[in-house]
Amino acid sequence: MSFEQTYTELAESFFAEQHAWSDRNQVFRSPRSTFDAYDSGDLIGAAIDAEIVPHDLRQYARICRDEARDTIGRSEYRFGTASGTGSLHRDYRGQICIPYRHHLKLDPQQAYRERQLQGDCVSMSKRTMRDQARCFDIGALQQAEDYVKRSATADLYSMRGHTGEGASPSRIAVAATKIGILLETVVTSPEGEDWDFSSYDRYYKIGDRYGRTGLPRWIFELNAEYGPRQVAEIDTEEELLTALWNGCGVGVGSSSGVSNRGGKDGVGFLSALRGSWAHDMAIIGFDDSQQFHRETLIIWDQSWGEWNQLSDWPNEYGPRPQGAFVLTLSDTMRAVRGGECHALSDSQGFRPRRQATLGAEGRI
Repeated sequence: MSFEQTYTELAESFFAEQHAWSDRNQVFRSPRSTFDAYDSGDLIGAAIDAEIVPHDLRQYARICRDEARDTIGRSEYRFGTASGTGSLHRDYRGQICIPYRHHLKLDPQQAYRERQLQGDCVSMSKRTMRDQARCFDIGALQQAEDYVKRSATADLYSMRGHTGEGASPSRIAVAATKIGILLETVVTSPEGEDWDFSSYDRYYKIGDRYGRTGLPRWIFELNAEYGPRQVAEIDTEEELLTALWNGCGVGVGSSSGVSNRGGKDGVGFLSALRGSWAHDMAIIGFDDSQQFHRETLIIWDQSWGEWNQLSDWPNEYGPRPQGAFVLTLSDTMRAVRGGECHALSDSQGFRPRRQATLGAEGRI
């Protein structure tokens, strides 16, 4: 048996045991119980190469990351050298970038609103990245008729390669560029059978069940021409801010934990790092204006519902997405450099994109 096969089998056994454990202990019965499971280290949602992750799973994470890099291409997997990134806009200094407002405007009832019911944080994060990238153009061009539904997570979670609980961020990020986009709606198979993907609580077990094989091919073919086309790894502050400024979806699988209360440095909406989570979350905006803090601030999305308590959310940031929180750039980069950070583009090769202003100078 090869090195890769050995650690893949060990990882699959770990994920299967974790699935049984989380079901038995009802880990996802509430935001608090979910927080506690990640915070204690009992739940590994993102298989990453980090000290808090068991050795066998770290080896598996490296295997998945190397496979992803080979699939993307050795000259393309780094954001700094990927096709098109050299021409991206970089005039973000002093600006507030809140592209999540477009999705909130297009779909106020569903955008960024979800609470995990299983260990699928990786697919939750990649779904947010996928939707934010497609809503960038829709909102900028004021073509609301092009938005139909939020995308589902089941297609992404079904690509993890096993039927246990947890996933590799690199594996799911690459899969997002191969399987089109599945919307939250009812779809009908060639045999006339209805598959209900209209809401997460109805379909999450489908993605769970098909984890080894992926969903049936006809589902991937429904919207094969849509969805992300390019993925690359982010390593630096400039790459992170450039990706967000140009409308990419960004997400991070890392071991960074976060306080469930604000108040860092006396700022009511600013959170501090606390503890360690093997978790994947999306990054949805930034504030480089230094109006509220001496550092650049980074806006994150969370998949645990209403899990935290913040105060004084700035009007300049618009409506707060459910569960969103803010970290300093330096705290954010600890997660980026210590984990797996990916950017998704809606085109083959990254392209510069401008977004319409949202009623105030210096905001996009």
